[in-house]
Amino acid sequence: DNRLEITLTLHNNSILPMPYGMGIHPFFKREADTLIQFEANKIWFRGDDPILGQPYTAPTNLDFQTAKPIPPNGSNISFGSWNSKASIFYPSKHTGIDILAFCRYNLVNKLNDFFST
Repeated sequence: DNRLEITLTLHNNSILPMPYGMGIHPFFKREADTLIQFEANKIWFRGDDPILGQPYTAPTNLDFQTAKPIPPNGSNISFGSWNSKASIFYPSKHTGIDILAFCRYNLVNKLNDFFST
């Protein structure tokens, strides 16, 4: 049925809390007309420090409630309070991808001709 399903589970067998970070970030080909769409209420700009700082309301150019291209400077941006659904559209190819991911953050990371979400 043309889908990929991945389940990732982490178990802490200690009585102590375990700080961790893990995830799967698939990469997608970025075409000239690629659009992405998802709803998120918070945004974190990431620098060299991998720890997220103060969240902000997404500025207009980074509000993806309606489909739009990834901006040229759209690298290493974390989005939170999202509904776990994202869509990628390839208009010139008349195709797209729907993503359902139950995670706390959605990371948009632009790497040359590819991006991850």
